[in-house]
Amino acid sequence: MGGEETGVSSSTRTVLLESAAFHPTLIRRTSRRLGLVSESSYRFERGVDEENVPVASDRACYLIQEWAEGKIVKNLIDKRIEPSRKTIFLPKGKAQRILGKDVPEKEEILRLLGFHLTPKEEGWEVEVPSYRKDIHETIDLIEEIARVKGYDFFPSTLPQGKTPPYHKEEEKVIKEVKEILVRMGLWEVITYSFIPLSFLEKTGWEIPSDVLRVSNPLSSDWEILRFSLIPGLLLISQSNLLKGNQDFKFFEVGKIYHMGPEGPWEEYSAGGVLSGKWQKCGWMGEDISSTLFHARGILEKLTDNWEIQGEWKEKIDPVFQPFLVFEFDNEVMGWIGELRAKVREALDIENPLFFWELKLSPLFHLPLKTKFFQGLVPFPPVKRDLSLLVPENLSQKMVEETIKNIAKAAYDSKFETGYKRLFVQNIIK
Repeated sequence: MGGEETGVSSSTRTVLLESAAFHPTLIRRTSRRLGLVSESSYRFERGVDEENVPVASDRACYLIQEWAEGKIVKNLIDKRIEPSRKTIFLPKGKAQRILGKDVPEKEEILRLLGFHLTPKEEGWEVEVPSYRKDIHETIDLIEEIARVKGYDFFPSTLPQGKTPPYHKEEEKVIKEVKEILVRMGLWEVITYSFIPLSFLEKTGWEIPSDVLRVSNPLSSDWEILRFSLIPGLLLISQSNLLKGNQDFKFFEVGKIYHMGPEGPWEEYSAGGVLSGKWQKCGWMGEDISSTLFHARGILEKLTDNWEIQGEWKEKIDPVFQPFLVFEFDNEVMGWIGELRAKVREALDIENPLFFWELKLSPLFHLPLKTKFFQGLVPFPPVKRDLSLLVPENLSQKMVEETIKNIAKAAYDSKFETGYKRLFVQNIIK
């Protein structure tokens, strides 16, 4: 860190003293970038008193002259910039509100600590000494008063007030989504916000163009922020299956990240994975295995609470087959898919895995569906299982709309109002 020619030795006769204060942030960054740490950098990166620079220089000259028989041959060359002191306003009564009890001698305490107080109509202008680098705002001054006075002086009281209600629509929607998923028997998990690049390459996942990359990642594997919840759920699915847990239904609600034209942005999303048994029936019947229809049912149950009428479309995806997207207002709002066999083979997974994901941002601006109670029908149900043969080019949405129109026409002409809604629901099911 220094040169042998410029170092001080027993033959040194002339010494140039430098007394300075350097910018803490620049010193810290430079020390880390070069990988060099010294006693000087240790002190400067934590901040030193700028006003004490000439005092330190005079003291060093005195000690050399007094104890080393030195002789001062040149005067001080002062190139410093006069530092400005920080000023903080302390309102009247604020210390009492924070501490719970008034301290009459608070002005004297601050003055004895080196603060300069200027009385104002509504409080005091407090000038902070240059050596107090830890004082930044009003609460720091109040802490100094309490520390010197002694914490035993202030009474112990319970905090007053009421817990504020949910003030954000996002929190209401997220709470409702989580409650619905838990009632359906899913378990919540929390995954990392970072995705390993090596894992995505192994699965053949196409990285979106708007992916948000980290400029200083902890490691090369954690270079990008998640653009979907599914890679994290796939990672924990792989871990559970390798440890022998074959049956699980996981979900996660969290943020995903993108890089847009105006900079990074984030949005909330809900995602899940199904593996093995959906329901274990025991000796009374056969177990029910998870299928892609269960994943679709989860998405439809969530969107059904917000009166969303979307359309399902099948698309091609390198990781999932089949892969169906759920469109609302001509935008992809969610999707479901089964992990391809080649991806399962690459990850050493034998069980079929079914994934689903739903963007929650559109739900933040939609009202919840009104819930009501309807009296029980006194008659036993009559169930029919219909199998319809339709052309291949006929979409699922058109089939549903046709059934609904037929049902509406039927109950409008035959049933009273009290049973109309139930009749339509049974026909659609």
